[in-house]
Amino acid sequence: NTPYLLQEESFERFPKELKSLYIDTTGNLTRWQITDRLFKKNTTETNPNTEAAHWYKFIINNKSKSESWLIEFQDPHISEVELYKGNELINTTTGSEKPFFTKDYDHKNFVFEITPPLNQSTAYYVRLKSKYHSDFGFILKSHKNFTFYSLREYYFLGMFYGILAILAIYNLFLFFSIKENTYLYYVAYIICAALHTFSEDGIGFQYVWPNYPSLNHFVDSFSFPLLLVTFLLYSNSFIELKKYQPKIRKWIIISTGMYLLSFIYFNFIGEWHISIFGLYMIPYLITYYGALKIYQKGVKQARFFMIGFIIILVSFIVFFLRILLDLEGTMFTVYIFNFGFILEAVMLSYALGDKIKITKEKSELAQQKVILELEKNERLKDKVNRELEQKVRERTVELVSTSQDLTEANEELAQLRDTLYHMNSELDKSNWLLQKEIKEVTRSKILSKTVSYDDFIKIFPDNLTCLKHLENLKWEKGFKCKKCGHNNYSKTQKPFLRKCSSCKHPESVTATTLFHAVKFPLNKAFYIAYMTCDNQKKITIDELSELIDLRRNTAWGFKKKVETKIEELNEKGKYRIGESWEKLIF
Repeated sequence: NTPYLLQEESFERFPKELKSLYIDTTGNLTRWQITDRLFKKNTTETNPNTEAAHWYKFIINNKSKSESWLIEFQDPHISEVELYKGNELINTTTGSEKPFFTKDYDHKNFVFEITPPLNQSTAYYVRLKSKYHSDFGFILKSHKNFTFYSLREYYFLGMFYGILAILAIYNLFLFFSIKENTYLYYVAYIICAALHTFSEDGIGFQYVWPNYPSLNHFVDSFSFPLLLVTFLLYSNSFIELKKYQPKIRKWIIISTGMYLLSFIYFNFIGEWHISIFGLYMIPYLITYYGALKIYQKGVKQARFFMIGFIIILVSFIVFFLRILLDLEGTMFTVYIFNFGFILEAVMLSYALGDKIKITKEKSELAQQKVILELEKNERLKDKVNRELEQKVRERTVELVSTSQDLTEANEELAQLRDTLYHMNSELDKSNWLLQKEIKEVTRSKILSKTVSYDDFIKIFPDNLTCLKHLENLKWEKGFKCKKCGHNNYSKTQKPFLRKCSSCKHPESVTATTLFHAVKFPLNKAFYIAYMTCDNQKKITIDELSELIDLRRNTAWGFKKKVETKIEELNEKGKYRIGESWEKLIF
C-alpha cells in the first residue's frame, strides 16, 4: 500500500514493486467482488495464466501541479482492459478483442485519463486479461510528454512503413522487368514483415482492421510462419541452395516442417510452449550455415545476404529475450525488429543489385573469352595462310631457278608451264567437284535412308551446321514475315534471327519448325527425324537412345512429335511415308 509520488518528472515505467496483484482464475469476478485483502505483493507483470483475469492495485499521491494525467498500457495485445478509481469504472471495457472505437484515445496503445486529487492518496484498480504472453506494465505521463512521445513514435513508424512500401514497389517493378522470381519472393517477404509489425505495434488494428478485432489474433499467430516461409523461398532462390548445397536445403525443409507441425499443434490442439521459439530459429540458422558454405565456394553474392541475415538474427534474439526474460520495453527493445528489418531489407536489396552486377561481370568475362578465342582462330588462320604463301614463293623460286638452268628450252618450258597450270586448275576443279559429289552422295544416302549415324554426323557435326542448313531450307526463296507478310528484314545481334523491317517482329530460324524449343543437340534431333521417316530400317527406341547417347524419354518424346507431324501432313496429302525427312521441318 505504499503510494507512488506523482511528480512533474514522473515519466518512467510505474514500478511493479508498488503494485499488488490478485489473479482471478475464474476470470468472471467484478470489482465489487474483489476486496483489498485478496491482493498480494506483485512479482510479475506478465500473464502466465491466459484464462485468468489479473487485478492490479496501486496508490497514487499526486504531488504535481497537474490534476490530469494519462496512464498508458504499452502492449496492444491485451484482450480486456478495465480501469477503476476506487469503485468507479473510469473507462468503457476495451482491449484487442473489442473494436478500436472502444478506446478513449485514438492511439495504438491503451490510454486513459486519470485525475488524482492533489496531495491525496488515491487507490486505483485495473483488470487485465489476455490470451497472449502480454506485458501488463504501464507508464504515467503528462499530456505534454504523451504528445511529444506519440508524435515521435508515429513519425518513426511512418518512416518505417514508407521505406518498406518503397522497397516492395521498387522490387515488384524489377520483377516485372527482369522476370526473376527472387524479386517476387523478396516482395512477399517484405509484405509478411510489415504484416508482423502491424500486429506487434498495433498500427494494423488502428488503421487497417479497426472493426475486426478477431484479426488481431489471426495476424499475430500466422505472421511468424509466413515470415519464415517467405524468407526461405527468397534465400533459396537468391543463394541457389538447390544448386550449391542440396543436402543443407533438405535439412531446411525438414526443420521448417517440424516447426509448422509444432505451430499447428500449439495453436489448435495443445498449449503454448517456449520450445516453439527454438524450433522457429532452426531453419534460419541452417540457412545461414548454407550461405556460409556457399560463400566459401566463391559465390560472392552470398556475402551481403549473410550480413543482412546477421542483422535480423540479432533482432530476433533481442525480441525473444524481451518476451522470455520480461525485459523492460524501451524504444530500442520494442522496435528492435523494425530497426533490424529495415537494415536487413536495405542490405538484401543491395545484395540483389550485387548479384545482378556479378552476373553481368560473368557474362562479360564469357564474352571476352569468346572474343579471345575468335582472335586466336583468326591468328591461326593468318599463320596458315602465311605458311601457304611462303611455300608458294619457295616453289616459284625453284621454278625460276630451273628455268634459268634450262635457257635453251624456254619455249618448251613455257608450254609445259601452261600445261601444268591448266592441269592444276582442272585438278582443283576436280577436287572441288569430288568433295561436292561426296557430300551429295552422302546426302543422297540420307535421303534414300541408307546412311549410318556416323556418316550422318559428318554432314551435321554440330548445332551451327544444323542451323545453317535450316536457314538455307527456310529462307531459300527469300524472307517473308509470318506476322505481316513483309519481305524485307534486318539482321540482329543474335545469329540466325531476322527482324521484320515493317512490324519489327523477330523470327528465329527454328520458329514454326519441327525443331523449335528443342533442348538437346539439333544433329541428334535431325537423326531422330531421319530414322523415323526411314521405313526400310526399323529401330527400337532403346536402340535409338543408346545409339545417339540421349535419354530414352527425351528420344521417345521427340520421335512421337515427328510421328504426329507425319500423320498431320499425310492426312493433308503433303507427305508420303518414305519421303525425305526434310519435308517435315516446316
